[in-house]
Amino acid sequence: MHPAHETFASRPSFCRLDFLFGLLDEYDSAERHRILGPLYQQFFRTMSIEFPPGRSEDDGMVIVYERFKAALLALSETVPYIFIVMGVVSTTLAWLHGSSDERLVGDFLEGNHRSIELEQQRFARGEITQDDLDRALGEIEERVNNLRADMNLRRGQYEQFCEQVVARMPDGKPT
Repeated sequence: MHPAHETFASRPSFCRLDFLFGLLDEYDSAERHRILGPLYQQFFRTMSIEFPPGRSEDDGMVIVYERFKAALLALSETVPYIFIVMGVVSTTLAWLHGSSDERLVGDFLEGNHRSIELEQQRFARGEITQDDLDRALGEIEERVNNLRADMNLRRGQYEQFCEQVVARMPDGKPT
């Protein structure tokens, strides 16, 4: 575990939302989107984030981030900012750290095996076509083939997030 992550887990941070946003704003929009993407999915309760039609992917990533910031600021009117900041940072840390942990390779492979079984069951029940099954199995195979590379990518993102955001968050005093 990164030292900044350990510090964050052991001492409260009274980092305000605007300070956290300032740290996140320093990221390139694509990298920020890759790091916060799983959080967006949970927060917006959707697996896919729609970009506005006619806009570039980069514009879309900025728009989604701005929508996320606006939603968190609105939420802060009823929920103390410390809960929001802790939620954003701890969820991001958990995702990045967990998805880069070599000890969990077996769990990831088992989960993909269950996904294969579920897709085959859906096909057997007539819920999906052969093309759908082939596409799903191809995506699962691609995930398995890229597992190590994806874990290395997440490890780098985890380290960067710890150094660029978590280590710079003040601990023990409001900002």
